[in-house]
Amino acid sequence: MSSDAAHPETIMAVITALRETSANSVMYSQATADRAGLHSTDMESLDHLLLRGPMTAGKLTELTGLTSGTMTALIDRLERAGYVRRERGAQDRRQVLVVPVEEKIARDLGPITQPLGEAVYAVLEAYSEQELQVIFRFLIQGNAIVLQEITALRGRGAAIEQAAATKKPTPSEDTAP
Repeated sequence: MSSDAAHPETIMAVITALRETSANSVMYSQATADRAGLHSTDMESLDHLLLRGPMTAGKLTELTGLTSGTMTALIDRLERAGYVRRERGAQDRRQVLVVPVEEKIARDLGPITQPLGEAVYAVLEAYSEQELQVIFRFLIQGNAIVLQEITALRGRGAAIEQAAATKKPTPSEDTAP
């Protein structure tokens, strides 16, 4: 093993740190939502809209895994709060896009989320450009893996539910004691 090769102990330490980061991210999301008077799914959905731009409720449902009914209620809450608006599609007037109201989000939610953003920025400033490129590449690859696993989990869940719904009782299940 060369001196540059990753050691299993270091790999496991990184995985443990990622698990901790993931758990802390969930708790941070809940804390910011509590402070804003929103649900954590509201905050995460707003983040999807801010990161990806306006999208249909169906696309937002796909990204979050929420049901269409839950998504309708979420969008209604965000619209009442002034954080999103519904707009007809420019190309297809039948299409309705959920559009983030960035000024309102920045004004109301910025004071809640800005301290973490500034702290992370300050930490990242200590890294060289080359180190930041490695971190960025790792995060891009890690996010791709997570998205693949989310898709796989949802697919396996649907397959299990479908199998259970269509399963015929076996002779041993068909007879009651």
